Formats: sequence, structure tokens, C-alpha cells
Amino acid sequence: LFLIPFLFNCPRCIVVLQALDDETEDVLDCLTAQGDELLISVLTHAGLRSIFPQARWQCAELLGRRSIPDGMALLRQYANDRDAYVAKRARNAMKAITGNKNG
Repeated sequence: LFLIPFLFNCPRCIVVLQALDDETEDVLDCLTAQGDELLISVLTHAGLRSIFPQARWQCAELLGRRSIPDGMALLRQYANDRDAYVAKRARNAMKAITGNKNG
């Protein structure tokens, strides 16, 4: 996604893009493939405070796809989200991570 370097200084902007891109998940796929650890960390921390559940579940999914040092701690926070779908996606990501470590 060509805007990622430009938007790095505005993680909330990327979170809003994620919310708008909910159905196609192009932003999520791009971040999975090209996002560096720092960008993913900043973005997923910002996502916790997003008003958009469409962005929050994608942040949880991103944490399941890409490993960052505090990823599991963040996923635990997403797993307690007020939106049931966000919490479910976070729990699924946690299961995928722990399943991958066990198997």
C-alpha cells in the first residue's frame, strides 16, 4: 500500500483506513505482508482506542498474523473488547499463536 510510509506518522489514519476497508481487507493484507514491527506495534496500540470495531478486529487479526514482542498482551486486551466480534477474533488469533507454538 503506497500510503503506508506517508501515514506512518498518523497511525489513527491507518486505523480509519482499516475500518473503511473492512470487507476487502486490502490494508490488513498489505500490513501483514509489508508492515514492519514498529508500524504494527504503533498501529495495534492505537487500534485499542479506535471507535471502529471494524478496525479493532483487524488489529487483533494482524497480531495473530505477525509476531511483535507485546503481541499476546495486546491480544488479551482485544479479547476483552466491548464488541463481541472483536473479542472473538482476538481469541481466535491467540489460539492460532499458541497452537502454532505447540504444534
